[in-house]
Formats: sequence, C-alpha cells, structure tokens
Amino acid sequence: MEDIIKSIKAHLYDRIASPLSGALIISWCIWNYKVLFVLLSSESMPYKLNFIEIFYAQIFSFNAWNPDYPISNALANGIFGPISTACIYIFIYPAVSIPVYRFSLWVQKKYETAKNKHQQEKLLTLDQSMEFHKKLQELESQQQIEYKDYLARNDALNALINQRNTQFQDLEIQYKNLQAELETIKNPKTKPEHDSDSISKKNTTLENLNLIPDKSIPKKQINASIIEGKKSGSEPTFRNANTKKIRESTFIWTKLANKIYSFSPHAEFRISQLFDSEVWNDYNGAQRAAIADIFQERYNNGEYINIKLKETEDKSGENTYISLPFAEYSRWQEIKDRVIAFINSKKEEAFLYQMSKGLEIREEIIKSCVDYLIEKNFLKTSFHTVNGSKTPAFSLTSSGRFYAEALD
Repeated sequence: MEDIIKSIKAHLYDRIASPLSGALIISWCIWNYKVLFVLLSSESMPYKLNFIEIFYAQIFSFNAWNPDYPISNALANGIFGPISTACIYIFIYPAVSIPVYRFSLWVQKKYETAKNKHQQEKLLTLDQSMEFHKKLQELESQQQIEYKDYLARNDALNALINQRNTQFQDLEIQYKNLQAELETIKNPKTKPEHDSDSISKKNTTLENLNLIPDKSIPKKQINASIIEGKKSGSEPTFRNANTKKIRESTFIWTKLANKIYSFSPHAEFRISQLFDSEVWNDYNGAQRAAIADIFQERYNNGEYINIKLKETEDKSGENTYISLPFAEYSRWQEIKDRVIAFINSKKEEAFLYQMSKGLEIREEIIKSCVDYLIEKNFLKTSFHTVNGSKTPAFSLTSSGRFYAEALD
C-alpha cells in the first residue's frame, strides 16, 4: 500500500511540475475567481453550492450577443477560457518576450559602455593619485621581499642538497676504503711496516668528530695544544730526539698546527718553512725525515683539514702544501652545520670563543666558517664592547634559520 501511495505521489508531482499544468491551474483560478472567493468565504455551505450552480448555469457574457449559439459559464470559464489563456502564455508570450529581452540587454550594454567611458575620462584627484602610487609601491616592495625570501629558501635547500650529496659520496669512499683495508688484513701479501699503528691512525679519521688530531697524544694535551691552539713554553732541544719522541712532542705539533691555520687561503709552504731556520738546521737528516713522515701521516689521517698536497715533492725532496679557502676544507660541510646548529641553539648572538669552546674546534677554523656564512647571507654581525674593545657577535639571518630548521 505504501509503494502505491509513493507511486501516485511521484506521478502527480511529474504532472504538476510540467509547464502546461502550472499554466492551466493559474488560468483556471483567474477565470473562476468568483467561485474561489465564495468557497473561501464564511457563508453557509448551502449558499456556496447554490451560488456555484447558478454561476455555471448562466450564459457567458461575451456570448450574449449571439443567442443562437449560447455557451454557459461552465464551458467558457471552466474549460475554454483557461485552456486558451494557458496556450497564449506558453506559445505566444515567449515569442514576444524574446525580442523585448534582447532590446533591454542592448540598452543595458550601451549604458555600461557610456559609464565606463566616463570613468576612464575622469581624472584622479591629487590625494587619489598619491594613494594609488603608495599602494603600488607597497605591492612592489612586498613582491621584492617575497622574491628575495624565495631565493634565500631556494639557496638554503640547494646547499642542503649539495651537503647531503657530499656526505653520501664521502661515506661511499670511506666504505670502499674500509672494504679494501679489510681485504688487506684478511689476505696480507706482505706485512706492512708499523701495521697496527697505521690501522689505528686510519680508524681515527672515522672517530674524529671533534677534530682531535691523533690518539697517540693524550686528549688533555690535544685540547690544550691542538684544538685550542695554545702555545707551549720555550722550545726544548731535540738534537738527540728519536722518532718516538718527535711523534709524542706536544710542542712541535702544536707549533706546526698554529702556523698552518694562520696561513691565508692559497698560500703555499713546505715543512721546513713551518720552523725557524735555526731550529730546522739544528735537526739532522733523520729527524727532518721523521718530522716530514709524521706530518704526512697526520695529513693523511685528516688532522689538517685546511690544506692539500700540491705535488709529490720538489727539487729539495720536500712536499709542497697549499692552504685552502673554507669551502674546500675536507670537512667544511660538517663544520658549517655544527656552527649553524650551535648559534641556533643559543637563541641569540654567539661569539667566536663561545663557538670554539662549545664545539671544541680551533678558533681559526670557526673564523673561516663564519666569514663564509656571512658571505652566503646565513649570518649577520653586530659588535659589543667587551673589556673595552669592540668584539663581533654573530646571529642567524632568515636564510640561516631556515637552513637550521631543515637540519633539525
């Protein structure tokens, strides 16, 4: 039963929703408005029925002139009148309304054209012109700021990508080297001289995260002489020193490290130039060869990250080394990231000595790194008076902060 009712409702809805049904209902209500008024009035039901019967029994008023063919109100008002009015509304009215609508659109278009022409010819006042130029300048300035910020973010992302690629390449090289060393240890053809000492020093390169130069020297001595770059006392006599004493000498390697890190980029030097001429001449040939060999070992183990070997040897039999700019240091990416992370962790400015002490890296290396980051717009400088002298302090720029967030 419920399905039948739903079907009837859907059928009636389709019929009522059609244009013809709506036009017929409205037309019938207009033609029979007297009947509707009586039905909706407060008169008694017998009166209403009597009125309706009399009304539909009367002759249609327009047909009264032709008594030969009388038409009652029942046919005229009830059928023919509503049907004719609905047909006029559905078929004739649209044909007339379309050209009228087109004409109204044409008039409206002409009105809009005249209005726009008048507005274009109207000159701006001085205040309006100044306001317009002010807004235009603000938009251009905002666009330039957003463009610079985009470039900075793009540079930071490119730097991070390059860093990751470099780290991946370094790890790949280290992996291949370790595989080769493992094969050499498993299948030694000839026992290399000082084998255990060589392996120990090569392992130092992988563990050397704080630029500790050599595990053969106690860490306490290293922190005092190499990392912090402090000078020892007066030079002792090495006239009769053997290779072991030279290797364990804090003074010699502290002095050499201080000298090496004081060179400007692209400076060339030999081992003999790191000593005073009188001191170098005081060493015999075996001692000089021992110093050169130990220096070469330290260089191969990655202790001197700011130099590279130029050529095997010159006419004097000595190797020639070149001092590098910071971006060519063997571990510059790692140092750069640690410096940026340190300054970011401070949430404020940081001084050179703070970074050197906190990171356990020589202050000369920190200074080269800071100069590089300032050049790349990752850091900015401000000066503070400390102990009566102006001391530079460093903080991150927006590009530096973005790079630091990417590191996290």
